[in-house]
Amino acid sequence: MTRQFNAIAISIATALCLSVDGAQAQTAGDAQNSLTPNNMQAGNGSNLSAQTSTVANMPTSEGERALDLGEYTRAEQLFQADLKRATKDDPNRAYYQTGLCEAIINQGRFAEAAKEYKTAQKLVEAQSSKSELTARLYDGLSWLAHGQGKLDEAVNWAKKAVDTRKALGSGASALMMVSTLTHIGQLSETLGQLQGAAQYYTEALSMQDQQFGPGTLVAADLQEAIGSIYRRLGDTAKAKQYFQTALQIKLARQAVLAPYTPHAYWETVTLPFIEGSPNCMRKFEGGAPQLLITGNGVTVAASIKPVEATKTTQVNIIIHNDSDKEIQLLPIPPSLTMTQPKIMMAPQVDPSKLATSVEKKGDRKAAWIRFWGSQATQTMTSTCIGQPGFFGYPPVYGTSMYNNGMGYSGWANRSGNMTIMTQNVPDYAAQARALARAADVADQAHQKGSTIKTTGLGPTQIPANQTLSGSLYFDAPKMTESVVRIPIGNAVYEFIFPPK
Repeated sequence: MTRQFNAIAISIATALCLSVDGAQAQTAGDAQNSLTPNNMQAGNGSNLSAQTSTVANMPTSEGERALDLGEYTRAEQLFQADLKRATKDDPNRAYYQTGLCEAIINQGRFAEAAKEYKTAQKLVEAQSSKSELTARLYDGLSWLAHGQGKLDEAVNWAKKAVDTRKALGSGASALMMVSTLTHIGQLSETLGQLQGAAQYYTEALSMQDQQFGPGTLVAADLQEAIGSIYRRLGDTAKAKQYFQTALQIKLARQAVLAPYTPHAYWETVTLPFIEGSPNCMRKFEGGAPQLLITGNGVTVAASIKPVEATKTTQVNIIIHNDSDKEIQLLPIPPSLTMTQPKIMMAPQVDPSKLATSVEKKGDRKAAWIRFWGSQATQTMTSTCIGQPGFFGYPPVYGTSMYNNGMGYSGWANRSGNMTIMTQNVPDYAAQARALARAADVADQAHQKGSTIKTTGLGPTQIPANQTLSGSLYFDAPKMTESVVRIPIGNAVYEFIFPPK
């Protein structure tokens, strides 16, 4: 969708390599609480009221503005407050409930959103006539189904939203119609219906240009999406044309070099990694793919790997600032959205806390190695003729265990006049090897911890013609597919792993 589903759209659609803009303009406090999907937003203007998707007859809540800014936690609180104040017969309850659902789903809480949407659906469909709010509800149900992997159901809800808006005519939001058509294109592409996806993207682009003029960021997003379709269909020349047009629109904003200022999320310039785009390149470092994106003279290279013996994913970043301006790295928090085996916003991990955890885990492992190593023994066997100390004792065939009073066990096998005695004694060489191994394990853990502390990236400035490298850490266990977003200035570099 558009505004209301910025977070959930980026996490789903971008992860499916749909190559469209998922502008994420969140405040530092809320950025980690929202997924980051791809919501097509309109326009070049910075006037929030001019860009909202509500229509004249729809009420307005402060929660709406919070949604526009990507402040989903605050939007949830505001809509909850609206619902508490509203009477049972308040006609605006349906609107407040729908807004609450949008705030929750953008935080990736699908199970909770599903429950809230049941209430919203009852309230909206109980109204005497269909409105833009009805279409907005259908959009939300479509994204919910998409996030749950129910793609056919998602398509059906999105088409119901389109039909509702067509019936409303001038009473519908053109902005939201563009978004819904884009979403159907994304779903079609995911289902392998490339020609159908291209048709929906093209229809959305035509409406976007007609309603808001050419050169918008949404238009650039759609051109990237269409270019990706042509590339998959084998028409690389046409794909290149779309990629270049989209890139020109985005780079003209100079957003990478601009200081960060809070803004509506559709005003964020997102530079995604797209195979075939002239500003993207793939390399291999240590056998792992490294993705590179360049914009306004700033190149960001990213690769990921799991942190050994933890549930943490490490994102290695190298930033080359070849521009003539100082740039802001991470003016708002980065994000990692896990998309397979399930959709989840991975919390960022504090490097110092992770380092301490790695060191403690190494120390515990070393302690066990020392303990079990101290118990190492070896077997010593002696044989004698006769039965010393047991003169006249009849022959015994078999084995028996005894203790020699020194804490070590042994076995005696008496047969005739021959006695074979087996005894376990300390293995000092094995104990020494265990102590050395324990020390090595502890040293390695502390070295790894030290590396994590010294290479962890945080908000900083990168001077002109300088390079900075380091790592980001996220709590993302057993991850197979993900989307990583690195904010720089007023722009966001977006990487998909594994690249498709």
